[in-house]
Amino acid sequence: MSKKLKEIEEDSEDETESEEEAEDISIADDDARGKNQMAAKFVDQAMEAVIKECIPGKLIVDLCQLGDKVLTDLTSGVFNKAKGENKIEKGIAFPTCVSVNNVVCHYSPLKDDTTTLKEGDVVRIDLGAHIDGHISQAAHTVVVQSVPGPVTGKVADLIVAAQHCIDAALRLMRPGNKNNDIPPVWAKIAEQFDVNICEGVLSHRLKRFVLDGNETIISKIHIEQKVEDYEFAECEVWAVDLVLSSGPGKLKQHDARPLIYRRAPDQQYLLKLKASRDVMKEVTTKYPSFPFALRAVDIKSAAIGMSDCLKHDLVMAYPVLSVKPGDVCVHFKTTVFITQNMTKRVNNFLSQQQQVVTSEKKLTEESVLKLLEVPLVWGKVYEKKEGSAAKSSPRKPPTTTTATTSTAGCSSSTTSTSTSNSGKGGKSAARGAAKGSKKSKADVEDEWEDVDEGKEEEEEKKKRNRHSKKKSAPAASPDKE
Repeated sequence: MSKKLKEIEEDSEDETESEEEAEDISIADDDARGKNQMAAKFVDQAMEAVIKECIPGKLIVDLCQLGDKVLTDLTSGVFNKAKGENKIEKGIAFPTCVSVNNVVCHYSPLKDDTTTLKEGDVVRIDLGAHIDGHISQAAHTVVVQSVPGPVTGKVADLIVAAQHCIDAALRLMRPGNKNNDIPPVWAKIAEQFDVNICEGVLSHRLKRFVLDGNETIISKIHIEQKVEDYEFAECEVWAVDLVLSSGPGKLKQHDARPLIYRRAPDQQYLLKLKASRDVMKEVTTKYPSFPFALRAVDIKSAAIGMSDCLKHDLVMAYPVLSVKPGDVCVHFKTTVFITQNMTKRVNNFLSQQQQVVTSEKKLTEESVLKLLEVPLVWGKVYEKKEGSAAKSSPRKPPTTTTATTSTAGCSSSTTSTSTSNSGKGGKSAARGAAKGSKKSKADVEDEWEDVDEGKEEEEEKKKRNRHSKKKSAPAASPDKE
């Protein structure tokens, strides 16, 4: 991490932030950005672990427990020096869900569930982690195969279409553009691949300890389903969420009971049942801010107690959603940074997958193809300065390479942007300036920092002046030189 834990404690020693103020901490702050990136890294590792175990005969509950264990183990191994009020909260931001075939999302079964994966099942994995409330979420879709082979047919069409949709969204999510610019482009892509965007799915802006911010992107604009215009701004974090279906794309509540819950912090009620009081006590202690699986509540009468808590609005349920039997659907989600200079997909587990997806359908819509050619990097930070000194070290832009995507589902040639981003950096610019702290070399080279053009030009001018004075000065002795 860019900040040592001691520095974090010093910064917060004389300052008590309200929940509203905490939400406003953005990735412009080096510490917040580093924690977001660390959470994303842990999410990637958990996702890779679950995907690897998606084989015929595997219990779904075992996969969910595996994902949760990886997230818990990784997050529990960092930021452990602070104690008491300064203790940093971290862990699961969204419990691991493994939804199969027509079940779309929010399926995280109880421990005694015996449902297993079968050959050819289409599996959607959804999970999230947080460090100090800074969240990363991801979802991915795979096909269960006993022997690895290419994914083809309608599933391949859905996966490739979904990947194009996310790539298009990344290029539209830049300061000045609006959220409602995205759904029409997604509709064009879906039409090209003869699939449908599922209604009612929202992408949310992520804030500190807030999974579902008020700023949203709706997947499919409908007469009865619209969201207000919102203009993207610098230093925002989003969870881009997308579900596509081979059917009409209408989600409905599944017959299965809700398995994911979340505490309603503003609600109070004096519960009468002991089981309900025990459940609420554990929820308040262990899961005060983020959703949790009913399976994780270590109470014998957890199901009864949770039903009573739900009845009195002390918790909120995430219903299991599905499409009609026989329809195929895919689910993808990724964490996105909108910075001063680029839009960046933070989750990188897609680059690790070996499952090759080949669709016979092609994207031919000219407006979308032109959009996908737009670089994800912009701004003066990467412009070459004229007349700069030979010894100066201007920041290098991310290298753009053309590669075949065999991981997220596109077998066609796509443009990917790779950046050198270790997540390291010093204190935020505002705090650093206030305290007069010096930036380290890592800070100067950090791609995510603002570049003070005026200061750089001033330094270059001073160098040239010193150089010209040396040339015009009379010959001096070696000692004076």
